[in-house]
This record gives sequence, structure tokens and C-alpha cells, in this order.
Amino acid sequence: MHDSDRREDLRAVIDLLPLGKRQKALAVESIDSMSADEKDDMLALYEQVVSQLPAALEAAKRIRGIIPATQTESASPFDSEQ
Repeated sequence: MHDSDRREDLRAVIDLLPLGKRQKALAVESIDSMSADEKDDMLALYEQVVSQLPAALEAAKRIRGIIPATQTESASPFDSEQ
């Protein structure tokens, strides 16, 4: 992946976050000072967080009582470890 592609991908991530103008400017300044490896690591972390958001949202809704536990059909992560 080219450095310009990494920078654009990270800027797209920044645009998705609820940041103010100054916070966005600091974030862009930070990614501009990262090495290629650091940018790759940051993109990998973002992908990991995004991939786990649906499960985290479901758990938060269950905790808040929005979705009763009986309505969720996903298996417990502990079921496969036995």
C-alpha cells in the first residue's frame, strides 16, 4: 500500500469520527507524522474495532435493557471453548 493511500484511508477514518475542527487538525497532523508501519498498524486497529462493533452494540443494548437476552440468538463465546 502506498503512503498516500494510507494517508487517505486514515483521513477517511478521521472524517467518520465525531471530532471538532481542532481535534481533526491534530489527528491529521498526527497521521502525517506517522511512519508507514505506524499507519498500517492504525488501519489494522481501526478494522479490528469496526469488526467488533456489532457485538459490542448488541451487548450494550442488552445491558441497558433495550433488547431482552432471550431475543439474541448469537452463541456465547464461551460455548466454543469447552
